[in-house]
Amino acid sequence: MDAFDYGESLTPEEILLRFKKIMGRDMTPEEKHRFFLVDPLEALAPRLNPSDKA
Repeated sequence: MDAFDYGESLTPEEILLRFKKIMGRDMTPEEKHRFFLVDPLEALAPRLNPSDKA
């Protein structure tokens, strides 16, 4: 049995909820990019525009 034997894939929303439940925090933009949950340019924006940090 492997990870693909458990049925349907999780939706992006389910992935985010499961991550928050396990890690106790929201994903960073870079983590979302690594999980293919965000446009690549959105994940790079903080590095491209460091002066825009809040």
